[in-house]
Amino acid sequence: MRAVAAVCVMVPVTASLVAAGDPQGGLWYYNDSGMATIHQTTTGEGVTIAVLDSPLNPNTPDLAGLDIPTTGTCAAEDGGPALPSTATDDTAVHATGIVSYIIGTGAGVNGQPGVLGVAPGAKVHHYNVTNDETGCPTAENVRDGTSTLVDAIADGAKIVNMSYWSAAESFDVSAEDIPGALAAGAILVGGTPNRAGADLLPPGAFNGVVSVAAIGPDGAPTAEAAVGEHLGVLAPGEGLRVLTSKGNWTEYGLSVGSSGATAYTSAALALVWSKYPDATSNQILQSLARNTGSEDHELTHDSEHGYGIVNVRHMLEHDPTTYPDENPFLWDDPGEFGPTKEAVLAAAAEPEATGQATTAPDPAATDPASDPAGGSSLPWGVIGAGALALVAVVVVVAVVVRRRPAGPGQA
Repeated sequence: MRAVAAVCVMVPVTASLVAAGDPQGGLWYYNDSGMATIHQTTTGEGVTIAVLDSPLNPNTPDLAGLDIPTTGTCAAEDGGPALPSTATDDTAVHATGIVSYIIGTGAGVNGQPGVLGVAPGAKVHHYNVTNDETGCPTAENVRDGTSTLVDAIADGAKIVNMSYWSAAESFDVSAEDIPGALAAGAILVGGTPNRAGADLLPPGAFNGVVSVAAIGPDGAPTAEAAVGEHLGVLAPGEGLRVLTSKGNWTEYGLSVGSSGATAYTSAALALVWSKYPDATSNQILQSLARNTGSEDHELTHDSEHGYGIVNVRHMLEHDPTTYPDENPFLWDDPGEFGPTKEAVLAAAAEPEATGQATTAPDPAATDPASDPAGGSSLPWGVIGAGALALVAVVVVVAVVVRRRPAGPGQA
């Protein structure tokens, strides 16, 4: 049984759920970035995104019928059989929201519009890495001596979404895992604390990982956005439509937090990688950093905005194979949490290893469904919007992550 640490995550993690006040019903992240038009060019097909998160409810209206492999890594006792990775109670709200932002169909319920995914053609593999605030022992199906991150990449993930953060010293993903994951050609995307002025924390603070903070419809960072010299990018995260567990999963609200912004960024990267499959992971990241905002610009970075606001349309306009094969989110100063740049580059220089999947998907996955349609062809930009009418409903979830030592070959 490993050490556990409470963390605040997104959607309903230090996130406010709102009943009304947004004329777009929380779909501005989709409409204002022109996703309907973008999906005529790319939907993320051919790219697998691993989502490391809470339990998932795959039978909600916006996910029902989709093929979502889901793997449990929690057990009743260390080394025991994996517990179900799906749930229908409040513990499933966070992961369900994250997966919906990536591949949601927008089906909705009771005549209400649903959540539309940014990369509906991508493949999502969900990993349940926490059950509640007490943590969970590691299941027998997790490769001995590694973390879920290592297993996710062995299972074929090209992008790993980690919409959480932790102030503790124990994590499901450790600094020792990062060099090998990056060397395997994966892109790692992590959330940032939803506390104004807070320092970045793992996994987003790990060197080489894209850390994401949230903006609202006006294009400005949220009041709760963290800052730091290693902040990666900004992305839509305030006032996003989210399905809650209220009324037996029939009520939508709005959320605010870096978790939604992290999912948006992962999905955006999948769209670009799907269109430019010959690009390396580093070149896709170069495109992310160089093509923020709506206009061409020099590569710039600061502690409040990172490289800028994620812009899918702008990225798609530029062939990433023309960019250097270097990770722009790998810093000379590794910061408090590491790993060092030298460790990452050394791992990349090692002969490529071929991982074999060792975690068996939970049989809760359902049949595939067709891609969603609709949306707006408006180009992405800074969109003005009225203040949201927040109700006094704040759902706080303590999510537990755990650390497993890095396996052989991980620097």
